[in-house]
Amino acid sequence: MTVICRYSRLLATLACLVLAVAAPAAENEGFLPEEAIVSGAEMHTFAADGEPAAVILGDFEMTIGGRRLRGRDAVMWISETIRGGRSLRTIELYIEGAAEIVEPGGAVTTDRAMLVTIRHRGKLRSDVGRRFDQNSESLPVYKRAAAMRTGVPIAPAPVEPVEPEEAAEVPVPAPAPNQTPLEAEPAATPDAKPRLPLPVRKTKSGAKPIQFQAEFTRIIQTTDAAGRTEQVAVCKGDVYIFRDGGEQIPPMEIQADGAVVFTVSDAEDGSLAAAGGGAMGLANARGVYLEGDVRLTSGERIIRGSRLYYDFVNEQAIIVDAVVSVVHPRRNIPLYIRAKEIRMLTERTDGDVTRRDMLLTDARISTSEFYSPTYHIGAARAVFSDTTPYNQAGEPTEAPSYEFRGVHSTVNVRGVPVLYLPWTGLRVKDAELPIHRLQGGHHGRFGLGVESRWRLFQLLGLVEPKGVNADLNVDTYRKGTVVGTDVEYARGADRWGILQGVYVRDHQRTDTFGRDREDVPAHKDRGRLLWRHKEFLTDDWQLQAEASYLSDKNFLESYYRDEFWGGKEQETLLYARKQVDNWAFSALVKTRLRDFQTVSEAYPDFAFHLVGESLLDDSLTIFSESHAGALRLQQASGSSDPGSGTTSRVDSRLEVNAPMHWGPVNITPFLFGRGSYWSRAIDRTDLGRGLAGGGVKANMSFWRVYNTIESRVWDIHRLRHIVTPEVVGLGMASNVTDSELFPFTDGIERDTEAFQGVRIGLGQRWQTYRGAPGDRRSVEFAHVNVYAALFNDTKDPGQPADGRFFFTRPENSITRNALNGEMAVNISDASAFLADINYDLNDKEIGIANFGLAIQRDPRLRYYVGSRYIDDYGSWMWTAGLNYKINKRYEFSGFQQYDMDFSNGTNVLSQFSMIRKFPRWYVAFSVVIDRVTDDVSYLITLWPEGMPNFRIGGPRAGTWAASDMN
Repeated sequence: MTVICRYSRLLATLACLVLAVAAPAAENEGFLPEEAIVSGAEMHTFAADGEPAAVILGDFEMTIGGRRLRGRDAVMWISETIRGGRSLRTIELYIEGAAEIVEPGGAVTTDRAMLVTIRHRGKLRSDVGRRFDQNSESLPVYKRAAAMRTGVPIAPAPVEPVEPEEAAEVPVPAPAPNQTPLEAEPAATPDAKPRLPLPVRKTKSGAKPIQFQAEFTRIIQTTDAAGRTEQVAVCKGDVYIFRDGGEQIPPMEIQADGAVVFTVSDAEDGSLAAAGGGAMGLANARGVYLEGDVRLTSGERIIRGSRLYYDFVNEQAIIVDAVVSVVHPRRNIPLYIRAKEIRMLTERTDGDVTRRDMLLTDARISTSEFYSPTYHIGAARAVFSDTTPYNQAGEPTEAPSYEFRGVHSTVNVRGVPVLYLPWTGLRVKDAELPIHRLQGGHHGRFGLGVESRWRLFQLLGLVEPKGVNADLNVDTYRKGTVVGTDVEYARGADRWGILQGVYVRDHQRTDTFGRDREDVPAHKDRGRLLWRHKEFLTDDWQLQAEASYLSDKNFLESYYRDEFWGGKEQETLLYARKQVDNWAFSALVKTRLRDFQTVSEAYPDFAFHLVGESLLDDSLTIFSESHAGALRLQQASGSSDPGSGTTSRVDSRLEVNAPMHWGPVNITPFLFGRGSYWSRAIDRTDLGRGLAGGGVKANMSFWRVYNTIESRVWDIHRLRHIVTPEVVGLGMASNVTDSELFPFTDGIERDTEAFQGVRIGLGQRWQTYRGAPGDRRSVEFAHVNVYAALFNDTKDPGQPADGRFFFTRPENSITRNALNGEMAVNISDASAFLADINYDLNDKEIGIANFGLAIQRDPRLRYYVGSRYIDDYGSWMWTAGLNYKINKRYEFSGFQQYDMDFSNGTNVLSQFSMIRKFPRWYVAFSVVIDRVTDDVSYLITLWPEGMPNFRIGGPRAGTWAASDMN
């Protein structure tokens, strides 16, 4: 019976904490109805004199109604009444250790300790690390909370007199009320109690100010071996020390249960203030010894230990049984470093950065808060450095970063070493382990295999240079072995690039690209080398360099299929550009490295651009583009198309616009012309071309606001309808056709046939306000655009096209008669519908049609349904995707594509993944069926939690990406 009663009491106490808290009142008004969340490292629940109570230790925080209450530790007392059938509860909350209340508007109330009363009738969820059902009235934090709750006065200690020229001005806060109600309508209470001001003493020149406070202090006079006298202060209860960091060093806070403070011997002003407790001046303290729940905070770094000695003279410290915790700056997860002993060394200057190193003995680094983590990196000795740059005020100027260097290191899984490294180098901003991803299974046409991605510098035991990310990829399949490196670098904001090198040992020496291209011969040794670099130089110049080497023409399609179909062209070039205001000058040198590529080379090609230059007081606007250079079209080996040989080309284009207004109508007549010369054309003779055209653009906008339209279902509050009709007429003539020219550059030698046409369109938008009352924002609810393109001389673009104008280059428009429409409806902030359609007026049938519905109902469920129809390809594709978070550990994702028309109906791609979350790791089991390449894959993927931009990748043979797990 006793056990049952204790268990029931625990449930009742937790119910008070988790479900709701409120104060007794005659009515429900004044009680906060919003959901609240309590978090912390651990919670102790018990009954104090028959009243439910709880002690939360470590990183306490409560969020309620947009407010945040937080501090180091907290104590809660709960009482409950029933009014009108509703449970109304009152929770008295004591917070200490940098306690603060952050209001929704951003106002912050801070103190070392505070007591507030919360009246609440909503739900309160608890999210704590560990829970205990045990009486904790003996804890010091509970005793301090009970003392403040009962109004026991805490008398401030007298402070040592300070000379006016030595004293720093410190504002003393006004007395705070004993209890501050946190209600829907805050009301003050009269019982007031003074806070203890923390005195600040300026030390001698070059030293840093120190603040000190404790509940009880006793001064002892001592004599050292040389006969010199000094004072020692023995302090107990809530010891607090604040040390200003000075230039480029963040401030430091130390908290402990007890301390002993030592002063400099024979100091003229070295006396300590003491009167049983309160604040002290520490102008000449030479060191302090602390014990009992020691906590040192410096910037984003927190160190806990059982004992600590800090030498203020030499700026050094030693901590026993220490735990260092920092927040991973990119992955937003905690990192823990445990050590038998930590020695904080004197600060040093490394370049422009001042930092302090820590020497660790028997160190372990992991992302687990448990003493025995699932996995960790161990080191017999290590150095931990804060590499975060700080400004002169000690504030960080960039995201926090740290370095960890260890010797005799091991990678451990459940305490068992699985890998030994003579030394380890780690920059704590990317991954905490050398491995980045591991994937194994049957990879379709590549067969059984394992893919792994490693942090290259960490694997070699080196610290990554700042601004450099380097990965090593090691993949092995039945088809072959792939070893490659991916390097990304950014040196400041004006220089960045990528470098990729891959070597493949192809065991099968054949490639397969679907049923129509099977067993294509391939080399045994294959690979690639890719470098892309961009840099901003002085005097408004910028430089871009690229180099791409491929071992054979099928390598990219076989091993990097996504890049082959949708990536940037593989080019080798050097491009320089100077841009000032609205003009730019550029030079391009371009060549090819392998003869199986078709490349338009330049030796070099110079260009000048002028954009939007105003003339005659904005009556005219001109645009110009000019080229001059030597070009050569190199066809791929085996191609029947002719190459050009070295050809000189001069080309210049000029466009003049005359914008004007006719009432509400905007009218822009425009004329353009292009003159070009080639020293060699298709018929091997030189050729000159003249191209000229012109037209007019006209549009206007009018709107109406409907103030009375309201809809809770669609979240519409007021509606604004904007209508924009437009019309464009265009004509162009040329004395040369595209078939007479080598296709050096799109837009110059291609898509320049003569035509005349008109485009008529109507655009409509609907804008509304969304959000809670008092916090609404303007959003676009929907838009619908319809336009028709009509031409007198149409041409086949060689691919599905919907006929359209390009206003910046009218002569390059796709001249295909079409009726087009597109729409988008933002059903809510988490739901959207998109659609577009093209009706081909030449063939008198639908040419292209697409629609998609994307919905995210809550953080656990999101899905997509869409369709794409392309008449020229005989394809009607349906796509569906689903991601569902089953619970905290499991998540399911599925992706399906089916073509209704191709081959009288065929399954294109099926992919399903089940994702399991472990402490700081994810594991996914995936099945992929790709009927385009006739591949079936079964994969198991592992990756660390919080990895930025990580996606569950498909097999090397496939192209899918199932789920974004950020």
